Amino acid sequence: MLLAANVNGACPAIILAACNSSVPILRLLIEAGADVDASWVAYEVHLASMFQPLTFVQAIYMPPLLAAAARLKEGTEMIAALLEAGANVNYLANAGHSALPMAAKQGYAETVKMLLGAGAQVNVTDTYGRQPLYFAARQGHTDIVSLLLEAGADVDKCGDVWEKASRTRRLASDGQTPVVIAASNGHEAVVRRLLEAGADIERRAEDGRSALHAATKCGHTHIVQLLLESNAYIDRTKASCKGPLASAIEQDNQAIVLMLCKAITERASRDALAAPMAIPVNVSDDSGDQPTASIDWLDVSVAV
Repeated sequence: MLLAANVNGACPAIILAACNSSVPILRLLIEAGADVDASWVAYEVHLASMFQPLTFVQAIYMPPLLAAAARLKEGTEMIAALLEAGANVNYLANAGHSALPMAAKQGYAETVKMLLGAGAQVNVTDTYGRQPLYFAARQGHTDIVSLLLEAGADVDKCGDVWEKASRTRRLASDGQTPVVIAASNGHEAVVRRLLEAGADIERRAEDGRSALHAATKCGHTHIVQLLLESNAYIDRTKASCKGPLASAIEQDNQAIVLMLCKAITERASRDALAAPMAIPVNVSDDSGDQPTASIDWLDVSVAV
């Protein structure tokens, strides 16, 4: 009866079941021969309206597994049923979307565990070069960040593909690494976890911003302190990118200005103590003068 009703038509019933958390109906459709990797190629507006967290474009051509990963907070039973039926855990929908980055973005840790256990590619990227770790870091899902890192996620991977938008061309993620986007969004626990995993604290976004630049510009005092304690470089590296101190001054953030100035002073003192000192030698040459070692003072000026 279900097959006669064309369950695999332009509006696959299995996707509706996945959207509505109906495991019994999903299993019934699978037993009837429904395509577990079916995609919805018609009625896109209706589908998009069902996925509040998603954009219109993201919703088109979404298979059941991706729909369940995006829609369901407690959808592990639904995910399990689809995987048991042979759903492709690494199915790439439009714009390179797949189930793992979708679940990571939504913050569904149990779903992420299940997908990783089923062989989901931890470093899969979408059309714009963004991987699951980027989405988890951006949203502040520390538990998922840890899961992905333990599964071998590239801690310094950044988006690197151009997109066209509003007649301009720009990087989808502006080349931001997970630690830069986490610092920008104020996720201190995520920043700390990424640093523990060996994230490059000086890896720059396309415009030259580091994690310290991002945290300073957005006024995240605790993250600035964390990065300074991790010896983040304070100077700028690109003429197009202002230094952290200049950003803090522009934001009129006195706490961060004082924090940066203190760090600059402490580092200057530390470097000065480590520099060679002029030490008299108790041996005279033929002229009777005492030779001394030269002082190599470090230039501690900081571009703001």
